[in-house]
Order: sequence, then structure tokens, then C-alpha cells
Amino acid sequence: MSWVHRVAERAAAVTAAASLVACSGASHASPAMPGYVPPAASVRVAIPVRVAPPATGASAKGVSPAYFSTKAQSLTVAFFSKPHGTPAGNVTLANLSPSSSECTTSAQGTVCTIAASLAPGDYYCTVETYSQPNGHGPVLSIQEYIPLTVNADSSITTPPWTLWGVPHTIDVEPVMTPSLRRSGSTVTAFSLSRVYYTVSAYDQAGGLLVGPGLPAWTVASSNPAFAVTQPATTSGVNWFAVAPPGGGPFTTQLSLTASFPQSAIDFCRIVGANCSAPTQTLNALNVTADDWLTFAHDFQRTGYEAQRTGISTTTAAKLGLRWTVQVPNATGIYVNPAVYDGNVVVVTGSPAVVYDLSAIDGSVLWSRPIGAGSIKAATIDPSAGAHGLVFVGNRTFGAGGVVEPSTLYALNLDDGSIAWQTTVMGLTRGAEVVANGKLYVPTGGGDPPQCLNAGIQEVDEATGAIGWTWYVNGMTNPNGGGGVWGAVAYDGAHLIFGTGNVCQNSGNQPGVVQTADGAAALDLEGHLLASYVAWAQAAPNYLQLDYDTGSSVMIRGAGTPHETATFLNKNSSLYTFNVANLSESPPSAVLQQRIQVNPQFGYGQYASPTSDGTNIVVQTGAYPNSSPGTTARDVRSSGARRLPADVFMPHGVRATKKIIAGYHSYLGAFGPSGNALWSYETQTIMQGYAAIVNGVVIAPGDSAVVALAMNGNGTPLWSYPTAGVLDSSPSVVPSGVYIADMNGNVYAFSLPYSAGATQSARKRTATP
Repeated sequence: MSWVHRVAERAAAVTAAASLVACSGASHASPAMPGYVPPAASVRVAIPVRVAPPATGASAKGVSPAYFSTKAQSLTVAFFSKPHGTPAGNVTLANLSPSSSECTTSAQGTVCTIAASLAPGDYYCTVETYSQPNGHGPVLSIQEYIPLTVNADSSITTPPWTLWGVPHTIDVEPVMTPSLRRSGSTVTAFSLSRVYYTVSAYDQAGGLLVGPGLPAWTVASSNPAFAVTQPATTSGVNWFAVAPPGGGPFTTQLSLTASFPQSAIDFCRIVGANCSAPTQTLNALNVTADDWLTFAHDFQRTGYEAQRTGISTTTAAKLGLRWTVQVPNATGIYVNPAVYDGNVVVVTGSPAVVYDLSAIDGSVLWSRPIGAGSIKAATIDPSAGAHGLVFVGNRTFGAGGVVEPSTLYALNLDDGSIAWQTTVMGLTRGAEVVANGKLYVPTGGGDPPQCLNAGIQEVDEATGAIGWTWYVNGMTNPNGGGGVWGAVAYDGAHLIFGTGNVCQNSGNQPGVVQTADGAAALDLEGHLLASYVAWAQAAPNYLQLDYDTGSSVMIRGAGTPHETATFLNKNSSLYTFNVANLSESPPSAVLQQRIQVNPQFGYGQYASPTSDGTNIVVQTGAYPNSSPGTTARDVRSSGARRLPADVFMPHGVRATKKIIAGYHSYLGAFGPSGNALWSYETQTIMQGYAAIVNGVVIAPGDSAVVALAMNGNGTPLWSYPTAGVLDSSPSVVPSGVYIADMNGNVYAFSLPYSAGATQSARKRTATP
């Protein structure tokens, strides 16, 4: 039942307003006004009023539809002469219960007659109703200075008039929807939809005031950014609406007052009257603008949130936990949540289960097991399918850890049901690109000794059908090795991604693989446009360092003459290419900058770079706690013991242990010229990225999520200790910060609600 119908139903049950219809009738005795002597020429007049609705099915023909509340037990009418307002007749009293002598009850309901003796002429009258018989008890309704004319034939002529109900209790109720939460008089709105409130006023006898006798309501908001729709009328359904502002979080105090602007009398001054409702608090935290759809926010993999979140270097310290939940079985989560329009989609490691949590309170909206394990972040396409699709993938290993083809799933966003599933050629790890009705899916698993050929596959978004396939090693297939471990980037026309190592020589010489151990670019038909080898293998790399690219590629200035692509190679170098000419003939990618981010060459990792459009932030790999010279010799000497899998990822297999004894790492920021701006030390070897918003870097920091100042030497602004080690990346959206830990805990952080004004949230036009 809608709220309109609900209020209408209550209005039909009880009323406190009445329009009186005058006519002649039998005389009734009335108390005499002290000192008053009726004029000799007076006539007897009678005024019938209905005090209860007619019985069900009874005809109301010829009877006014207005009636008094059954809570009114008596009324008085005082008459005054025109134009001076001096007393002009008896104060007439009538009891209004069905058993009263003034009343009769029939199929048409109960009708009570008010009698008076008045000389023909013009008068005013004042009417008051009471909660008890004989004019006793609190005043329930009143109207003053009602004009009337007494005619010589005992009839009365008067314009329509209304009794005004005197409010005593005002009840303000929000109309609850799925996007609202309520605690006492505080309502929190999680969308920009208008919040509706109904207003119910009760008189001192507990009767509900409805109809034309209501006072006028005025709603005031303490925060002018909240747009208030005032009640349009006092005769219809009593409601008002408040539209929350964009951005946030924001709060306002709503005050509701009653007045009687049509009357010269302030009825709010009557004893027992109350014309102010309890203050209502409305908080606004919009989750419908959340837009972190994939790994590192967007298909350019910038990790940058351009929308207004309220987070800044001055407010970050105020971030607080809004909710936290732990997924069943405390299964670890190793990838960032995908956050969109009230959905927080997380994928657990092993067993791999997809959970869609409510951004409002963390409750589980749906879950879907997808088999095996997973370390691939979900990607959401809100426009796909009937209600949007979620793309996730698992990782399958056979006996002895042999890599097997894995499964890519498209789940319906509204309920998690499987729209389709398809088998891809290797392990899923990096996030796909969604463009023009297709997915461009990276797969890995081809490192020695597996030597499984992998790369990029085109998948139809509607059906899951496989289109073209591009192999990192196109020279030796099968068993040539090669993979794409990081997320694919997309600039609107080209796919750009990092490439893994292969099971034969790679480099720039003829006869060796020139598309491995660096980065490559394709058009949307799968044609190679450019490639770069960051480290040339001289021989099969079984026991040497793993110098391929595990990071995603980050694009800046997409579609402009200054478009660049940046990636981190495991040789500790951060490469930036100008890729503006990929669409030219011949296409080209020109190395623009190389930064050695880790002085221990070869200690790079596969964290992904992000940027605010000017500076770059990336974790720079492993640093030995002991003598770097000794450790370096151990790593680089022929036949030396291999470092733990977490540091160099041999065979492409990712271990779950991320804090490695004897090693630490740094989150580093670099300026446009490649100069180091600052570094932040952690024990955890990051596998993802740091998010950036409005001059603030938000990143995992071991068993804590931290906020650092981008332009303030990396000054720590805020941290929150988590129950488990963080091996996932944060998602930062207008509703707050979302992240998960290795114990299966998902966290939502938000700023306190601000009472200040704001402007509607808008997307920034600058491309980071």
C-alpha cells in the first residue's frame, strides 16, 4: 500500500473538522449569558451538525459530508453583534454524544441541534469544541468571528466556514524505502531520491486532525543544501519532502511548526496547544553515485576518484568505520571491491565465492560460488543485460600444480544468477576491459616450467562466445609460454597491457619473442600495434630472476596528443611511453621516461601505478632488511636459492603469504620529472594499487588502511587497524572507502555527517 493510500485510509476513519449548515428547527434551552436580556423581537433558530459518520451503506443525500470528531463531547457558540462585536445572545451549549438530549441518531448518523434566540440581523459567532460534556475539558477545535445573518423567518444565512483543529501532539513519520535507514528520529538517506514525511496532528483528546481544519505546516532545514518541498495544502494529505544534496556526507535538522494564517487568532496560544513537532535529523550519504567499477577504478587504471567525496587533507583524519562484516568461513579476500550504486562486490580467494554486499549496511544481497580459487577483481558493466552484469573469474590447477583453463562468469547484478560462463585459456588474474559489447580478457600461467600459451581473448559480452585470441608468444604455440598478469588498460581505441616471460629467448633480435617481458598494445581486432621488451631473456629463465611485467598499465591523457602509458616491471623500473600515435601508420609507442624506483635492481614487484594526473604512486618492491650486498649475491648467483614466491612470483603462482621475513617495501610517490617525492614503509608486499582522491593517497599499510598526503611529503593523515593483513586495494567513492582483508573482513569507512552547505556533486572534466 502506498503512503498516499495509507493516509487517506486514516482520514476516512476519524475527523476533527466540520462545516456547519444552518436551518430553522425546534427551540432548545440554552444557558443565559450574565446580564443579557433577549430582545422582544428575537426568533428561535436551530443549527444541526453531524457529529459521527453515517452507518455503512446509509444514504447521505442532503447532508453535509463534514462532521465533528467523536472525541468532541460538547461545544459552545457565542454570538456578537456587527459591527461592534458586543455580546448579542446566549452562550449556547450543546452536548454532542449520541445520548445527549440535543442529539438524535438515525441511519444517516448522529445529528445534534444547537438552538439560540436572536433578533433578526447580522452577527458574528465563535464556536469551540471540548473533550468533555458541558463545555469542560481541553479545547479541541475553534473558529472565531464567523459571519452570519438571522432572517425574520428564523433561517440563518452564513458563508461556508471551518473549525480549526487545535494540535496537541504532532507525529512526523518518514515514509521508509529500501534506501533509507531509521534510528529514532534520525533518518539516513543513501540516495538522492526525495525523502517523504507524513505529518499527523492529534488534539488533546487523541483525535486525529484531518481535512480542511488542519493548521498550515512550515518545514525549516538547518542545512540549506537540502531542498524542502513544503506542504502544498492543509486540506489534502499532509506530507512534505526533502531532497538530499549530492556529495556528502551531510546532515540537517528539520523543524516543523503549525500556524493558522487564515485566522486573526493565534490558536497555538490556547492552553494545551502545541504547534511544534520534535526535531527530525536527516543524514545524507549517497551510494547511488559510487562508480569504482573495476580494478583501479576505471579502464585507464588511474586509481583516481574525481567525484566529490568530502575527503581531503583536512578531513581525512575524521574518517570512521561505518560498518564491517566478515564473509562466511572467514575466507581471505585479495582484490579490491567493485563498488557501484549501493553494491559492494567482493570475491573471496579459496574457495572462490562472489558476495554482493549492501553499501548501506554491509548486509549480503546475494552470493555465488564460482569454483576453485580467485584473485581477480570483479568488473561491473551497469549497462549490460537487463540490470547490469558482473564479470568474475576463477583459477584452476590440476595435479602437481599444472595450470588448467579457467572459467570466466557473467553474473546478473541484481541477483547473482549466472548469465553465462565460458572457458578461457589460462588463469584469470588481471581485470578485463569492457568496450563495444566485448570483453578483452587477460590470462596467465605460462611461466616456466608450465609453458602454457596465454595472452588476451575477446569474449562476447552478451553470450560469452570466444572471438579472437592473441598470444604473448606467437612464435611457439603450443607450449611457448607467456601470459598477461595485470589488468588491461583501454584508451578508447587500443588495449595496452604488460606481458609475462616465455619459455624461450626474448628480446629485440630476429628469431626471438619480441612481445614478452614488457608491454604490448593491440587494436580491438587483436592486431599488434606496438611492443616493448623491458628485459631480454638470453635463455629459458628457470632459475634466474623473473623480470617480466606483473602490473597493470596506467593511461593518462587518453585520446590526446600527450597520451601516455605507464607500467612497473619486476626489474624495478617504471616505464612511461607516449602512445598517442598507436592509430598512425605505422603505429608507434615511444619511451618517454624510465625511473628506477628501487635501487636494488631486480627487486621490483607487480604493484600497479596510479596517478592524480600529475604524480604517480606505486609500491616499489622488496627491500632486504639485512645487508643488501649479501642478499643480492644470493639472488643473482648462478644456481642460488630462489627467493620466496611472494617476492618474485616464479611460475606465475601467487602465494598467500605477503609479509616476508627479512624484507620490507615502500609505497613511493614520483613527480612528473621522475623525482622521488616521498616513501611510506610497509612490511607487506603490495599486489594491487593505492587509490587517490583530492590530494589524499589511500592505501593498504600492513594490518591497517592508511591515508597519506600526496603533496605533503606523504604525511600520514589517518589509519585504521584491520583484523587481518591487507592484501587488497581500496575503492574510494562518494559514499566512502571500502577495502577487505585476508581474514575475510570487509570494511566501509565514511566521514562524519557535515552540517555545512554544499553544491551538487559533479564529475570533474579533467582527465587524470
